[in-house]
Amino acid sequence: MDKKERNLIHNCKACGKEVAKNAKSCPNCGKDQRNFFMRHKVITFILVIFVLSGIGSGMGGNSTTPTTDNSGTTETAKIEATETKKDVPTEEKVEKDVPTEYKSALKKAKTYSDTMSMSKNGVYDQLTSEYGEKFPQEAAQYAIDNVEANWKKMH
Repeated sequence: MDKKERNLIHNCKACGKEVAKNAKSCPNCGKDQRNFFMRHKVITFILVIFVLSGIGSGMGGNSTTPTTDNSGTTETAKIEATETKKDVPTEEKVEKDVPTEYKSALKKAKTYSDTMSMSKNGVYDQLTSEYGEKFPQEAAQYAIDNVEANWKKMH
């Protein structure tokens, strides 16, 4: 048997007999020779959709579609209402000479503390994490120092 013919034949996964590589099942034992993804095309399709949607949502950043709760109030409306109830909103407290990156970190910290009930350390870690926001440590510390949050109420 020459090299070309050897590449067209392999051993069955179940019985060990020689089977053509393009065969769907072993002629001796009937064992399916295809890999998982070829045997389960519907599951593979669903997995691909989930992976692609996960990648798409990860790259999308902020959602532009407002979510609603049982009362019909959107998440955006809740955040805006919370900010208007305070005497001085966080954004107005920020000095004009503060770098934009620090202001962005402060906004993210406010969002995390309000919507996710994260601790100070949790917010700081999320802001500086290479898998999170990737802010410099100085910007994250500025955000933690200046965000208005009830840290004792957090979990």
